[in-house]
Amino acid sequence: MHRQVLAWTAWLAMAPAWAASVLPDGEAQQLLKRYVGAVRQQSYAGVYLHQVGGSVESYRLAHSHEGGIWREKRESLDGVRWELIRQGNELTAYGADTHALAEAKLSTQRMFPELLPDNPAELTTVYSVRQLEHDRVAGYDCNWTVLEPRDNARYAYHFCIEDKTSLPLRISVINGRREVIEQFTFSQLSIGPVRDKNAFRPTFDQQHPIMPAGGNLEDGRADRPEIKVTPAGFRLLRDVRRTMSGRSQPVRHLVYSDGLASFSVFIEPGVAANRSRLAGYFARGALRAYSRPVGDTLVTVVGDLPDATIQSIANSVQLKP
Repeated sequence: MHRQVLAWTAWLAMAPAWAASVLPDGEAQQLLKRYVGAVRQQSYAGVYLHQVGGSVESYRLAHSHEGGIWREKRESLDGVRWELIRQGNELTAYGADTHALAEAKLSTQRMFPELLPDNPAELTTVYSVRQLEHDRVAGYDCNWTVLEPRDNARYAYHFCIEDKTSLPLRISVINGRREVIEQFTFSQLSIGPVRDKNAFRPTFDQQHPIMPAGGNLEDGRADRPEIKVTPAGFRLLRDVRRTMSGRSQPVRHLVYSDGLASFSVFIEPGVAANRSRLAGYFARGALRAYSRPVGDTLVTVVGDLPDATIQSIANSVQLKP
């Protein structure tokens, strides 16, 4: 089954998206808003797969929206066992130990099928939107919608949207060579009320609240590093200093996003003595990371962006005294 999923998506990525006309911005924005609303307002339960390169991991998901209240439980089915339970805007990780809680927190970076921002209208300034052919995923008919970057600085995203509810059933990340580098897809799905109320209860006692992304952007503006090369549409969401294990000084962490893709800039001072951490490159699926030394400071950029974009951003970071 996994081979069939990947083979079909690979064919789709190679299909000529230009064969379908670009939707006008207003129509595209309404389409994207329906997708965002469906993720929150529909009730559904099932199992989905996350494919990165040759690795495939599976997760169970239950989502309910009743009486204006939405609840969700997400749990890993492979490897370390953890759970994420959400009620409204409150998100809590559950696990047997701190390692499991850390794995759960890491998974919040990609919360399929909720990958689009609450207000997706701004996406049309940096992505064009096209609708392609119909398909079938997990027993449901769906229609492919493509978000194509208007530049070479980011990836394309293919969404297969369920015909009746507008719920995304499969999302593929496509690079500039039209290769599938990351994919989420439901393998089992039931759309409708979740009758089992135990579906939203935690299995573990140990828990850790996941705080919403935030930070005071006013503090530290005077010494905030300047990024000379920032792709269009990206804006600063967070600027914080945090203590990290094995680091003698706080690490500065800046987060930028265009609403769909994002990148982080880490500024780590005082690393001249540890030459092994002064430079490096990492790639996995859509994720890229690149580090370079600036004096005795290590600058690292991590994000779901192409190699050239990540390296350009990293090489353009200018530190302030």
